Amino acid sequence: ILRNLGMFDICMKIIRLVKTIDRNNLLSAQSKNTRTLALEASEVLYWFILECPRNQELAYEHIQFLLRTLDDNIKTHRVIEAIFAGNEYLMKSLPKQYITDCVDMIINQGRFSPYLSLLLSVCACGEMNMIDNQYEIIRLVSSPSNLKKILMYFVPVSHPEYQKKIKAMMAYHNTKDVKVDDLPADLAYHLQLMTLLNGCTVGRDNMTTIEAKVQ
Repeated sequence: ILRNLGMFDICMKIIRLVKTIDRNNLLSAQSKNTRTLALEASEVLYWFILECPRNQELAYEHIQFLLRTLDDNIKTHRVIEAIFAGNEYLMKSLPKQYITDCVDMIINQGRFSPYLSLLLSVCACGEMNMIDNQYEIIRLVSSPSNLKKILMYFVPVSHPEYQKKIKAMMAYHNTKDVKVDDLPADLAYHLQLMTLLNGCTVGRDNMTTIEAKVQ
């Protein structure tokens, strides 16, 4: 019913408004209100799309635009996750260029967890590995020219960065059910990257090479 009433188009129209925000006046009431509307539309779209193949296909057509909104702080990374949730067909259909684009964002713009959202979403469908996607992800992540720009906190216990990680983690030692989006940016990225590397070893077929690279 909601699809027939144009729910998807309405949400996308509101999300697109985020690109009209004046970057030189981000704290204005108008900018804040626009971002709030876009954030709420993104949340509605997440639940509208999640594990509904017909709605996932609608949103898949806009994947390029959604990737361009990852820096707008309206949680469209969750919409990207919903597009592929449980959808083996769309995972296999994804052009490898999008995987490259996400890795490039990490390398060129910084290590932020939303840039990992698409990669996390297409490496496995339940216990079924998406072998081509897994190989492409690990190929790019493990490339010598990329490795240092992608990894975070993968250091010996004696390294100062390790102590920095432990200190940041201690703040959540007694907290239950911590959401990734509520963590500091560096911890969120580290956790999601570890989840991604683990996800790239899901499955039984032809995994020896991938597991070796992850280790």
